[in-house]
Amino acid sequence: MRAVQVTEFGGPEVLVPTELDAPTAGPGQLLVEVSAAGVNFADTHRTDGSYRGGVTLPFVPGVEIVGRTRLRPGLVNYGNAGW
Repeated sequence: MRAVQVTEFGGPEVLVPTELDAPTAGPGQLLVEVSAAGVNFADTHRTDGSYRGGVTLPFVPGVEIVGRTRLRPGLVNYGNAGW
């Protein structure tokens, strides 16, 4: 999958486009095929190493996403979740 990954702390130059293995959904989880992701203010602190609580490298920033959920084998159709 395509992603932006941070492998070292710094400014915007450490946001590196890369190819990663596609994740798999575990028990009780859904996989989301992300169409777009935003890098927000908290991500800038995570990227430069100033985020309270620390950050483990490497990481993929962007918790604000839009995408489609993908059912995995054995998961019951959950219908409209109200979003």
